[in-house]
Amino acid sequence: MLKKLWKLLMLSLALLIGAEGFAAEGRYALTVKGALLEKDEQITLLSPSGSAITIPSATVRGKPVLIGIFHAGFSQGNDSPIDYHWTTVGEDLTYGFTTEAHYEDGPYDAVLIVYINTPITQDIMNGDPLDAPPPVKGDLSSFTLDSSVVEGNDPELVNGLVRLNVHGKDTDVSVSNKPLTGTSTEDVLKALTNTFLIMP
Repeated sequence: MLKKLWKLLMLSLALLIGAEGFAAEGRYALTVKGALLEKDEQITLLSPSGSAITIPSATVRGKPVLIGIFHAGFSQGNDSPIDYHWTTVGEDLTYGFTTEAHYEDGPYDAVLIVYINTPITQDIMNGDPLDAPPPVKGDLSSFTLDSSVVEGNDPELVNGLVRLNVHGKDTDVSVSNKPLTGTSTEDVLKALTNTFLIMP
């Protein structure tokens, strides 16, 4: 009896050490968060042309959101996401997704789409994420002009994506609408870093 208990104890320790060893090999979780900032129940967003468009907050709450995470440099429309998640915009105008801890060090790209006008059915959500509809007029898509997040010889960012660089720890990125407070290069870059654009 004691020998069996000892063997079980040794097996448990081996499994525990194995799990810790796996984590130490560099497997990390990614978190993608979105927030729509409002003022007086209105949300102001920029269009691709740089014009400001204001919509009622009520038109966004409860709308479907698709979050996808890809290897940086993936082929759009051809490569499936590593992870994807359907959710909805919360009453507080936030939403997000945290993956399992299976990402190695390196660059990854995320896309966030808020479907305000495009009807999203359960069949779409249950289907292949590559078949999800592109955003149309009035929908929102993630966007950034910040090229400083591209490290070394990593793939360049393309429109609609935000970058996550994993370096030995869990990593997150936040996307939110930002006001354009001036016309200087710095003002424009600040407003168009990890933000949402409203589709024209």
